[in-house]
Amino acid sequence: MEIKLSKAGAYQYTDRSLRWQLAGDGYHETTLAGQRIRAAEYEGGRITLAYMGYESSGFESMEQARKSAVEFALQVLDLVRQRVLDFPPKEPHEPSWLADNKGVGP
Repeated sequence: MEIKLSKAGAYQYTDRSLRWQLAGDGYHETTLAGQRIRAAEYEGGRITLAYMGYESSGFESMEQARKSAVEFALQVLDLVRQRVLDFPPKEPHEPSWLADNKGVGP
């Protein structure tokens, strides 16, 4: 199998890594591996990194969170890799809200 970067992918992967931008009140964003990563400070001072649906908090400062972004992203990519390796799921997953509402409705 030959894999190559498409034109759209080349644009998506334009090197913007670690060029953080103030994207809103209390958060910064940049792009790692073509995906947005966000460092946000919430009320109460909680600082969180978010990437590809995963998040981590407990950073003492925004600077510490931003310095941890690469390590965090690599750990997220390991989790995503494991999800791919586990495909297809061994058991069908039924959302809990669906299981709780069986027999309800028309």
